[in-house]
Amino acid sequence: MSVLIDTVAWVRVENGRILCARPRGKDVFYIPGGKRESGESDLQTLLREVEEELTVAVVPSSVTHAGTYEAQAHGHPDGVVVRMSCYYGDYRGTLAVSSEIDEMAWFSYADRPRVPPGRPAPLRRPQGLGGAALSPRPATRTPHCPGLRDRVLEIPGMG
Repeated sequence: MSVLIDTVAWVRVENGRILCARPRGKDVFYIPGGKRESGESDLQTLLREVEEELTVAVVPSSVTHAGTYEAQAHGHPDGVVVRMSCYYGDYRGTLAVSSEIDEMAWFSYADRPRVPPGRPAPLRRPQGLGGAALSPRPATRTPHCPGLRDRVLEIPGMG
């Protein structure tokens, strides 16, 4: 029987790079977000987690679904699955790390190895989209890197 970790994440791209955060005490970066609390909607979780981690307010009316992914959870025993519902959205305020986060960084596709397996890597240059709507799409899987890191979101302008 598998265990499900239900999470929500914020996909924020500026100047061709995606925002990632390294939680306190961890050695890898994640897309900002976190676990849903009892009774929370995706939107409520997203707003709370982003404010807790990066001290900004996501604008609720700007939030759009980017994709939902499931895979073996990084750093957990076999059978523990993470589900990550990813959302785009604008924000108000100035990005700054909170006490939960040691560091934030803007990643390009070249930084993909710094995101652990079991997380989506929305770090792929689209081909022929030219500003079209963003959509999740599976990438080629390899036996050495199964899971969400092999699923990507095509993001126009990613460097």
